[in-house]
Amino acid sequence: KDEDGTPTGEFGVANAVTVAEALKMAMEAAGIDLTGVPPPRNNSAQNTWASSYVAKAEELHLPVVVPERNVHESATRGEVIAMILHALTIPIGVQEDRVRGMFTDIPDNHPYRREILSAFVFGIIQGDTDAEGNPADTFRPDDPINRAEISKVIALVKEAFR
Repeated sequence: KDEDGTPTGEFGVANAVTVAEALKMAMEAAGIDLTGVPPPRNNSAQNTWASSYVAKAEELHLPVVVPERNVHESATRGEVIAMILHALTIPIGVQEDRVRGMFTDIPDNHPYRREILSAFVFGIIQGDTDAEGNPADTFRPDDPINRAEISKVIALVKEAFR
């Protein structure tokens, strides 16, 4: 939308994705039925377009969707990976010795470590690259994700698991 709120018709590939938008994308990709869901417990989703998506995510116990999380704020890369894998019921868990030291910016206690490492092993995500295009040892799990990145992740998940 432009500054007046008028839709521009552009996808905005570099735009950050909110938690609510990521939930919608993940659930649509998974073909999750939203009929008959009660209002969400999450206050930020009540009486918004995201209400049924958040309520269903709460029902399914998807990570990230907790009552105190504002679903209209930017989603992080780690949150989105977790939402997508759980919504599409992708197996989570890898042998730690296969990925030890893979990403230096994902500590052992990161809430989405298992999901991120699983997505890496499945070839759904890659880490960052340096200025020359060589693989780096970082993923930036707590940085916002943009529309192009989430679209690529969903396409790769669907290709690999459907």
